[in-house]
Amino acid sequence: MGLSQDAFYVIESYKKHFFGKKNIVLYGIGINTKAILTEIQDSNIIGLMDPLSEGSVVLGKPVLSVEEASRQAALIVIVARPTVVPIIFERIRDLESTHHIPIYNIEGERLIEEEQRPFSSDLPYWNCNSEALKQKIVLADVVSFDIFDTLLARDVLRPVDLFFFLERKLQKEGIPCKAFAVQRQAAEAQLNQVCVPDLNQIYAQLGVHYAWTKETVGRACALEFALEQKACHARKHMQDIYNYAFELKKTVILVSDMYLNADKMRILLEKAGYMGYHRLYISCEHQATKESGALFDVVRKDYSGTILHIGDNAAVDDVMARMHGFDTYPIFSAYDMLLHSSIGKLVAKAKAPDSMLTLGIATRKLFDDPFVLGSTKGVVCADDLFLLGFVFIGPVISCFVRWM
Repeated sequence: MGLSQDAFYVIESYKKHFFGKKNIVLYGIGINTKAILTEIQDSNIIGLMDPLSEGSVVLGKPVLSVEEASRQAALIVIVARPTVVPIIFERIRDLESTHHIPIYNIEGERLIEEEQRPFSSDLPYWNCNSEALKQKIVLADVVSFDIFDTLLARDVLRPVDLFFFLERKLQKEGIPCKAFAVQRQAAEAQLNQVCVPDLNQIYAQLGVHYAWTKETVGRACALEFALEQKACHARKHMQDIYNYAFELKKTVILVSDMYLNADKMRILLEKAGYMGYHRLYISCEHQATKESGALFDVVRKDYSGTILHIGDNAAVDDVMARMHGFDTYPIFSAYDMLLHSSIGKLVAKAKAPDSMLTLGIATRKLFDDPFVLGSTKGVVCADDLFLLGFVFIGPVISCFVRWM
């Protein structure tokens, strides 16, 4: 499988701005960092940074702590989505201000020189609303929904955060799983180079790495799905939109890039109250992804007329879908709502898995409605006493109890 458009852009930008410089540290261990290390193989990259993977080796490079980076790095490049870059910069700002190590984004911009705003009051997305989306649904023949972060929301900020809690469960059962969260991502990334893997294939790969027995592979795989079931909830406002499409007797389909097969996805959807959809398209079942556009082609072969696709990933659910003949209405995930809101810098304060879980649950509750910040242009307001207690008082009590 070839490089994605995003990965190609990151590689070219790295070559333009950083190739040949000495003692570079990359912040991030995702697919774009892997693309840089694989395609460029720059010996000047001495390490990586990721707060939850410190002390491990990822993609052949040591993952450094902030202290280690302060001693070894000549410059740091943050390899992440643009919306996340300011949050990461806040986490490691001290490396620039105290240790005088320049920190850049992948476009070569030195972040200390960029004005950092907590949120964008003039963001075009703030003009989106439920009524505009419903008008789009009225005009569509088929309504297509993305699933995760659109119809379903997890209790964690990012999907990868689940793997750290799964690692704890595996450890309690005495299952060898050193640096599990890192290896879980690596196994999926490796398989993505040759196929569109399902959960069983990912755990077969992990079984080889950890020398697990067949029974242990099955147990670990079952534990991940059980944790996924516990973490997933309906995004109630989007469930209302989903039901509105049925009230208009529209054909409703669900389309997702996901490693859970159709049977597992149906369990999650039924638990959250999503019933009656006409078809379910999952990338691992069709060996085709939305990211490449191939899964949209599969859908288009089955349905004619106007297909409206609703999802949270701008590059995939909006740009790629339109390239393949779909009408679209992009929405923000709860996480994106948080990043663009007036309290976005809270993400920089959540570094440990437990604090990420606390903030994740509050975020899911606070931004259930993807259009809730439109009227305030990004300023977070809680005018409901229950919501106020759940989001702002509950986490304080929860953290105190864990401390006790």
